[in-house]
Amino acid sequence: MDFLGLKSYLADVKEGRSIAPLRACYVVHGDDAYLVREAVGMFRKLLDADYADFNYAEMSAADGADALISALNTLPMFDERRVVVVPDFGGTFDRAALRKYLESPNPAAVLVLVCENGAEKLGDNAEAVRCDRLDGAGLSEYVAALLVRPPVRKMEPAAARELYLRTMRFMSRIVCEVEKLKAYSDGVITLDDVRLLVAEETEVQVYKLSDAVGAGDTGRALEELDRLLGKSDAALELVNMLYKYYRRLLHISLHKDDTDAALAALFGVKPWAVTIGRRTAGRYTPVRLKKCVDYLHGVQYDILTGRRGKETALHEAVLTLSTI
Repeated sequence: MDFLGLKSYLADVKEGRSIAPLRACYVVHGDDAYLVREAVGMFRKLLDADYADFNYAEMSAADGADALISALNTLPMFDERRVVVVPDFGGTFDRAALRKYLESPNPAAVLVLVCENGAEKLGDNAEAVRCDRLDGAGLSEYVAALLVRPPVRKMEPAAARELYLRTMRFMSRIVCEVEKLKAYSDGVITLDDVRLLVAEETEVQVYKLSDAVGAGDTGRALEELDRLLGKSDAALELVNMLYKYYRRLLHISLHKDDTDAALAALFGVKPWAVTIGRRTAGRYTPVRLKKCVDYLHGVQYDILTGRRGKETALHEAVLTLSTI
């Protein structure tokens, strides 16, 4: 089950429309911390607000299995259910004891486990809830709900796409930026509004820089470089970032048949970073990418050994990459 599926299901449960009963355990995981928090909050909202303080508990995994199972076996007070959340599940927690409990759980208790390292299989009475960054349709649905809250606004499709790119689809940023855009704009949020008010993540700026170089657009590449320098004037740090990014593009171009998830695990990044990397890698040949990687490695060495000045190294690098 994904985040939007959980949201719809819990709304049905709360209104008494759901046919499927609540599971004894939900394992919440994903790369969007905001959605993870929202998912946990939706379970609390299932409780009667007047008695939620009595029937909602958060426990650390360090408290141990015995304490957790005791909390789960406590009867709810003046309500039909009890919710127990473990926000840091993992480590050496006694999973065997938890699995045994889940074989015959308290029907009035719902356990919510938040896992940083992905879903864990805990039996048939536990269901995984994936809270990864939303895709285009999911983002549109969520942002549409934000836009109809007072003050009501509309957003141009191009503005929405730019917003998703600049925030790398992280919902915590999107929510904040939408509120800012609503306060600034009258009626319709435009592409120009987003470009003016929403700062780009560094990963996006590196993507745009490499994309401009690949397209042979030196002017646009230098503009993107100036934006990067506006965030940091540490030349070596930015060269290192470009080197790692071009290495990633090279691997993507050499492993076109591998999935985004497989490559993301190899690089230690999120799948979406591979997705946008594929777009840029398409502007290069593998041979050209290899030359870019070797050149940037040389720039790193020259800066470290003092053979090249930090102030001019980045601009020289971008101009040279455009000619490789």
